[in-house]
Order: sequence, then C-alpha cells, then structure tokens
Amino acid sequence: MKSSISQGATMLGMKTDSHVPLTKWGSFFILTIIYLIALYIWLPVFGLPTLTLGILVGAIASWQFGWLRGLAINAAIIITNITILLVFENMQFMELLSWGYISGTIILILVSLSTGQLKNLIDNHKRMREQYRAREKYFSL
Repeated sequence: MKSSISQGATMLGMKTDSHVPLTKWGSFFILTIIYLIALYIWLPVFGLPTLTLGILVGAIASWQFGWLRGLAINAAIIITNITILLVFENMQFMELLSWGYISGTIILILVSLSTGQLKNLIDNHKRMREQYRAREKYFSL
C-alpha cells in the first residue's frame, strides 16, 4: 500500500524521492494557471496559435506523472481548448475541423506520449545502472 506521505520519506537504504506528490501536483497546477493566464492575455493578440502552449503543460504532466496520467491531463487540455474556442471565441464546431485543430490535437498527444515514454526509459536506465553498481559492489567484496 502506497502512502503519499511516505513516498518522500527516507529510511536506511532508501533513496530520497526529490519530487514528492504534493510538489508534482503543485507545479502542475501552477503551470496550468500560467497557461490559462497566457491564453487570456495572448489569445486576443496572437490568435489561435496560442493554444499550442498546451503542449508544454501536457509534456510536463507526462514527464512528472507518467504517460497514462499525462494522456488524461491532455484530454482535459483538449476539452478546455475546445471550450475556449466554442464559447469565448464564438467559433462553430465545423470551423475547428477546417482550421486544423485535429492536427494540433494529434501533435499534443504524440508529444505527451513521447515525453512519458522518454521518462520511463530514463527511469529504467537509472534503475538498471543502480542494480549493476550494487552487483559490482557485491562481487568486489
């Protein structure tokens, strides 16, 4: 049973988790607020390409929480973007299809999945390296 309190704790022989869950969620919410403020300020100035800033939020979420949770967060970003376009920008749903929103959504998902998989590969590599060091230390005794 995992407890969010014990994940950042250290005991003899345990590694310190530098990103406790509260820090991960806090940084995610701060980044999301910055994204929404940037949309509010820059959408009237720069127009619809401002929505591509969601790729940063999705990539960082996938890096911190893994590709599956990152995919869920990307779904929330996509729904938020559609809501902004339909409600606040007074676009019609068919305009989203002609504007190329689908290609941007696919890129958002691909970047998020790639970032999450890259994080998994790096974590696996670090774990394997630690196992090799432990074996080498054991055999050198």
